[in-house]
Amino acid sequence: MNSRKPIWLAIVLTLVVLPQIALGWWNDDWKFRKRLTIDATAVSAAVSAGLTEISLPVRLDAGNFAYFSDVDKSGADLRFVASDDRTPLEYRIERIDATAQLAVAWVKIPIAKLRAEHSYVWLYYSAAKATPTISNTVEDATIVGSYDFAETAGSPRDSTAYGSNATASTARPAVPGAIDFGLGFNAKSSVSLPMTPAFSFDAAKGTSLSTWVRVDPNSSPGLIYSQAGTDGGFELSAGPNQVLAVFGPAGKEARVSAALTAGWHHIGVAVGERLALYVDGHEAQAVVAPRIHLTAAPVLGAAGAADAFSGALDALRIANTARPAGWFNLQYLTQGTDSTAIAYGADEARESSGVSKELDLIWRLLASVTIDGWAVIAVIAVVGLLSGDVLLIKLLQLSRAERGDRRFLGGFSARWTADAAQIAAGSATADEAVAGSPLARMYVGALEELRSALAQSAEGRIPGEYLGVIRSALDAGIVEETDALNRRLVLMTIAVSGGPFLGLLGTVVGVMITFASIAATGDVNVNTIAPGIAAALFATVAGLLVAIPSLFGYNFISSRVSARVSAMEVFADQLVARFSAAFAGARKVPEASRAA
Repeated sequence: MNSRKPIWLAIVLTLVVLPQIALGWWNDDWKFRKRLTIDATAVSAAVSAGLTEISLPVRLDAGNFAYFSDVDKSGADLRFVASDDRTPLEYRIERIDATAQLAVAWVKIPIAKLRAEHSYVWLYYSAAKATPTISNTVEDATIVGSYDFAETAGSPRDSTAYGSNATASTARPAVPGAIDFGLGFNAKSSVSLPMTPAFSFDAAKGTSLSTWVRVDPNSSPGLIYSQAGTDGGFELSAGPNQVLAVFGPAGKEARVSAALTAGWHHIGVAVGERLALYVDGHEAQAVVAPRIHLTAAPVLGAAGAADAFSGALDALRIANTARPAGWFNLQYLTQGTDSTAIAYGADEARESSGVSKELDLIWRLLASVTIDGWAVIAVIAVVGLLSGDVLLIKLLQLSRAERGDRRFLGGFSARWTADAAQIAAGSATADEAVAGSPLARMYVGALEELRSALAQSAEGRIPGEYLGVIRSALDAGIVEETDALNRRLVLMTIAVSGGPFLGLLGTVVGVMITFASIAATGDVNVNTIAPGIAAALFATVAGLLVAIPSLFGYNFISSRVSARVSAMEVFADQLVARFSAAFAGARKVPEASRAA
């Protein structure tokens, strides 16, 4: 019985775990979800930049999301879950406006969760009891300032854990941005950021700045960002035709510049051993950077006597390290207005996901199966039923034989002692057989041969050659028992070998009919071909569903039959040896029997 415990344990675990795996739904409190597939180009850019995680903006609008009425007005019920449907991802909501049907959320995705075959995440929404779980660590640890400019009033706020919110601002909030809202500037606009240790950059670590910039045409060049230090400063400025970065001590500054056209552009600056300027994800110019320390509070726009640029900013990120080129390329690929980094899949309801959805697809396939396909599937089903019937019968037969043999062998020594004494004394023996035991039936038959031999011997001895007759009778019994155990197993071998070929026949015929239909109608599109091919393949699936269990069942039954045959062979040898020891060449009442 103990040997069966692992089998039953595996069955119970399968019944418990399999429905959960098949269901594939992160949390039953959420009614709907949407798949967000991450473009392979963005993943490759992140890997090449040596990143372990990426922060992506998810934009929802009327074109890709029609269910703002099902979402909490604050976005409290939005959740982002990895492709394993178990790991919640950190995120923050930049803005959600059900009336305007717009929402922007930033999601941090570990690269390890974006495998080639699972390069997607799930957006779950609509849960009555959800509470907000907004994170301030959506960016990686090197980002010390993150400004989305999502405010409709007041000063810009930092969305990192540093909380470096602007201390003063004369810029215009809520102007159209590259991602959502942006921050508008004129020549006198200025935003003061706080002086915190987060913005103290030394030469060894370097610094980086990434932002989206739109410069008004016919405006004068002006400052975008500036920060002073004890031994120099850093300035990023732009005009309608050029963007310029200056870094270093007065009179010895390093300068990099690039041409600029109208519209939104992604501008990046990395300062380390080099001063590098990036425009729209590509390095525009780089020079050797002097070593200085930046210690003053950063300023956006006008600073001192220097005017600001005229235009708008969006998605400003400040890092305490010199970022590689791949990082700037990733920002451009994933944040632009026309970015294709995320493909928005269809919305799924709780009822139409997992098992329910798959069952619905299976029913659609069944509806597309042709008459010839059903004919083949019917034949396969008959073969499968016959195979299953044989499997159940043989399992029961073998179980009875094994139990009967165990009971018989348990009392065999005592029974043989009593039977030997009775035969030696010329008395009749009790020839009842243990129910279901092949060994008991062989024993009864062997005793009949033994009594017949003794009856033909005037001296009450078994002739030596007659032991061969008894052995032949036992061998005949083994053959009969083996035939009984193997009877009808051929039906299982037919299912194993014939099921796949029958399925293949149905598939080939179904494909032929599908292409014949296409040739007759001239309508060639995936909606015409796919259902017919899928339905045709259903016949092969049916054949395999019959053949695979039949194969496993046949091998299992065959191994158990072989074990029973081996047991009968051993028992026959032992029985002949006992007969020889007790009666061959001895008197009718052998000493062994008297001793017993």
